[in-house]
Amino acid sequence: MNRHGTPGPGGPDLDLQLAFDCRTMVEASLEARIITDQDGQILFANSCAHQLGDMLGFATGIGESISLFDSGRFGTKAVKRLHRALHDERVFDERLCISASADISLPVLGRGAVPREEQIWLDVSVRVLSREPGDACHIAFVLRDVTEDVRRADRVRINTEGIEARVKISAVLSSDAPLKDRFEQAVGIVLEMEQLAIQKKGGVFLLEENDDRLRMFAHVGKFTHQFLKDEAEVELGACLCGRAAVSGEIVISDNCFEDERHEHSWPNMTPHGHYIVPMMDESTCVGVLFLYTDVNPTHTSERIDALLQIGNLMANAIVRDRHDRRMQAASERLREAQTRFELAIEGSRDAIFDWNLEEDSVYYSSRWGELLGRDGDTLDPTIATLLEHVASSDIHRIEQEIAGFMRSEESHFDSEFRLMSSEGNIVWALMRAAALRDASGGVRRLSGSVADISSIKAVEEEMRRLVQQDQLTGLSSRGRLLERLQHALARSERTQQLCAILFFDFDRFKVVNDSLGHDVGDELLCSIAQRLRSNIREVDTAARFGGDEFVVLLEDLPDADSARATADKLLEVCAQPHDIRGHRLVSTASIGVVTNAMSADGPASMLRDADAAMYQAKSSGRGKVVEFDKAMHDAMLERLALEEDIRDAIADNQFSLVYQPIVNLETGQPIGAEALARWHHPERGMVSPGVFIPIAEESSQIQDLGDWVLRDACRQIVDWKQRQVIPDGFTVSVNLSKAQLMSPGFVEHLLSVVASFGLGPSDLKLEVTETTIVDNRAGVADVLRELRSSGFIVMMDDFGTGHSSLSGLHALPIDELKIDQSFIRHEDGQKEIIAITSSIVTLASYLSLRTVGEGIETMSHVALLQNLGCHYGQGYFFSKPLRPEDFETWLGSRISEAA
Repeated sequence: MNRHGTPGPGGPDLDLQLAFDCRTMVEASLEARIITDQDGQILFANSCAHQLGDMLGFATGIGESISLFDSGRFGTKAVKRLHRALHDERVFDERLCISASADISLPVLGRGAVPREEQIWLDVSVRVLSREPGDACHIAFVLRDVTEDVRRADRVRINTEGIEARVKISAVLSSDAPLKDRFEQAVGIVLEMEQLAIQKKGGVFLLEENDDRLRMFAHVGKFTHQFLKDEAEVELGACLCGRAAVSGEIVISDNCFEDERHEHSWPNMTPHGHYIVPMMDESTCVGVLFLYTDVNPTHTSERIDALLQIGNLMANAIVRDRHDRRMQAASERLREAQTRFELAIEGSRDAIFDWNLEEDSVYYSSRWGELLGRDGDTLDPTIATLLEHVASSDIHRIEQEIAGFMRSEESHFDSEFRLMSSEGNIVWALMRAAALRDASGGVRRLSGSVADISSIKAVEEEMRRLVQQDQLTGLSSRGRLLERLQHALARSERTQQLCAILFFDFDRFKVVNDSLGHDVGDELLCSIAQRLRSNIREVDTAARFGGDEFVVLLEDLPDADSARATADKLLEVCAQPHDIRGHRLVSTASIGVVTNAMSADGPASMLRDADAAMYQAKSSGRGKVVEFDKAMHDAMLERLALEEDIRDAIADNQFSLVYQPIVNLETGQPIGAEALARWHHPERGMVSPGVFIPIAEESSQIQDLGDWVLRDACRQIVDWKQRQVIPDGFTVSVNLSKAQLMSPGFVEHLLSVVASFGLGPSDLKLEVTETTIVDNRAGVADVLRELRSSGFIVMMDDFGTGHSSLSGLHALPIDELKIDQSFIRHEDGQKEIIAITSSIVTLASYLSLRTVGEGIETMSHVALLQNLGCHYGQGYFFSKPLRPEDFETWLGSRISEAA
């Protein structure tokens, strides 16, 4: 039938056959063909259309509404252009892109197949079918999948662009510019490759041999200063760059915000992806190239191959540069060695020689003439020239040493001897030589130097004298006394006579130093030393051990009573006043005595036992002589037993904490408490802290005990807070030992423990003794500063008992000062002590340090501290240390009184 509906020239049958053939041809077409009515209802769709609809997820059934052109598929603008063409009855003919889900396999580290949206390209042709102009009745859609054509064209463009980029990069990397400049130019070329969908940002990390970190080398694009600072180094295996370096494979991230492997994010960072390309020298990574991409770019093997080839070019440049630098450095070292050798020969103060044994000739440098007091040009080039100037007392030994060296297999020869110059001057010489031996081991050549070490020998002699003598007092040193004691013990075994150790400790040195100055204190020490020296025999030895500790060694004693008699005599002598710079000073001594009959385990044992006896003398009232006896020996054994028991006590939770209140002296209200450890021994009962704390410190168990105290105090604070027992701002003080403070990572450990209980640094105060804080040798001050910067309050405990002075308070890393009870508990009217206490409080207030008076027992103590302006107080006047439940009762009563 023709377009008007009337049969064609061939009749109806021919028209039907033609229609059938046309339909068959349309069905067999490789193009998707769809006909709809003017409302979009599908009237016809061939097989190819059904297949395309299944792939892209749009309707193709008869009577269904075509959904392919929803704005979400091709974009709003493309759909608008289609509708405008249909309205104007124009042909719509465009190439459009549509996305479809697909799994693609890429060499992405640890991910395998990656789900993503795949782009499908279609050539779309749409036209209106009408009988008459303006009389639209049907719409014909012709769709052809041209994805492979597009991809083929992309691959061609990528390959072409990659080749061009590699040519440019090769030229840049082969230039003579600095390596960093070359790499920045190379990265810039990569960033200009349009087919990679790369943002204008990227750079290079380099990895040196045996290094565990990538280090930023070059970057191009806009990076924040903070990024460049924090990402200057990347740990191997971390983030994307470190992973690529470890694996040796390219790492691809489609969106860093959704990629768990991307560990570093930055404020205001825009969404992006990454290509991380390892630069490989065979199987060794020498660096990585990192590039920023758009989110979810299309990845193809051509793009990845192009990047890997660029990475190889950069790796080759790095390897070449490192090789060139090594060769240059080796060449420079060779030149420097040659120069040094030439300068060493000419400028050395050593006398150089080269003995050729095969020719029996010796080369002597010009320094030999000066060393031997002769004209260097007249030296006979034989070994006899050297040997004839060796001192007669050393010549036999030197000849034997040289002969022995020749017979040996050693390669180096060292010897010290004395040379006699032509003018008769004696020079101590050190010869150092190296031998060149033949296949049978015989020496062919011996070359070396002879150095004048006369000044070194003189220094060594002076050092020996200094080591054996205390520089301030002129008495023997500790080392010299130990040496003499060892000899005395050996002689005692032969003669059956006794030797004894007298251990002295003098009082009031701190007061003298702080009040009159160290110069007066030093003169006092010298005066004491002179008295000791003048009142012992020649066979005896007086030594200073440091500070105000002196030791006297008595030898060849007939009995122990002789040692006691000498000690009593020296005690009386030392008790006499010293007249120093117009001051009449008295410094009584406490003396511990031990003989080798009582302490027979060697020098160290005798000193230890004498020290123990001295401490017994001090604790007995000072100014006394105490002999080491069996009771002290038993006490030491008891101490060792307690050492063992402490270990079990910590493990078995035998320790408990009591809390002594600390009150505001102005308001009388509790502001905190000090946590104090108590030990209830299962057999001994209560063991005093004065007993077990020193033992724990000496046996290195104080760290475990201190950690237990810290944790139990934190647990108690949490319990009181949860039950609202303590008011806001209430703090608990815990004592820290030097061993804790000096343990590695203590600050981090302390913060971790406090945080594990849900507390903060402001809930605790850390008490550290004065002697620990002022010990500059241990580096405690640095730890305390770190604790303060972390938010902890640091308190100096027992101020006045150590070696610090008021003038040095400003430099100490503390917040509070706890005044020792000896300044609080004094007889009424002791103006000196009151004046000192007032000075402490006044200076502390000036330095913005809070003060705490401890040992308060009477109302007069409270009144004194209030008048002086002391902030807080602690002592039995307020309360003794209490168990937690009793402390709660006491605290409740004080708070209710205030209310």
